[in-house]
Amino acid sequence: CQSASDIDKSEDEVSHLADDIELKLYNLHNQDVNPKYRSKCRSLLFNLKDTKNQGLFKKLVLGELTSRQIVRMSPDQLASEELSEWREKTMKKELDMIKEVAIE
Repeated sequence: CQSASDIDKSEDEVSHLADDIELKLYNLHNQDVNPKYRSKCRSLLFNLKDTKNQGLFKKLVLGELTSRQIVRMSPDQLASEELSEWREKTMKKELDMIKEVAIE
């Protein structure tokens, strides 16, 4: 994945995009800064700043993802590929353990 510095967008364009994301999120939560709104803000910030998840930022800045789409993405959809793979392996391991116990 290319680094964020390889993206040809001005600081003003990125700032405008950030404002648009915040507005879409605010409207999605019925213009109420409630705990779900705050949690989603933290999740978006974490995932967009994650150096292991530069693909998410790149897709957003290049227009492959819209601000409307990103505010509606689940935590699993926002997560880096590495984190998603770890979650999947952990879940599989837990399910295998449950099956093992059920068989006994």
